Amino acid sequence: CLFDEKHVGNELILDTSKQSFLVALKFMYTGEIEFDNIDDDHLIELFSLSNSLQIKPLVDLVEHRLNGIEISTKNVGKIYAVLNANNATLLNKCWQFIEQNSESVIADSDSFSKFPYDLILEIVKSDTFFAAEIDIFNAIVEWHKNNENAELTESLLSL
Repeated sequence: CLFDEKHVGNELILDTSKQSFLVALKFMYTGEIEFDNIDDDHLIELFSLSNSLQIKPLVDLVEHRLNGIEISTKNVGKIYAVLNANNATLLNKCWQFIEQNSESVIADSDSFSKFPYDLILEIVKSDTFFAAEIDIFNAIVEWHKNNENAELTESLLSL
């Protein structure tokens, strides 16, 4: 997974693209960032990287930029995956998109299958996610095929 990090002794090994790493490195030296050449996927990756490296000024800049991007079925799962409780505004924005586009979210099986487990669990528990139950069930079956190592809790098994 693109956003995985592993701790080996005192070393932190980040699985990130060269482009995102170079942007972070340039920011550390210059305090500047050029967002013009950064697409949404790299912006999401840069947010994860800056959080992992605990570069608070970069985290703040990238989070502000993330708040301005258009949420879509293609990026909502990726954004949700890199957020934490400190990003309540953006988490809320993701959830509002998911609620307002429930059927589209389910229909985009390629993107849905990459959603993090926590997001799938929130969808299943939600009283505000409106799509046909059979479509939700089928989407979760497909998700599980692509995430076979994910432990299914009672919430998912109760479907």
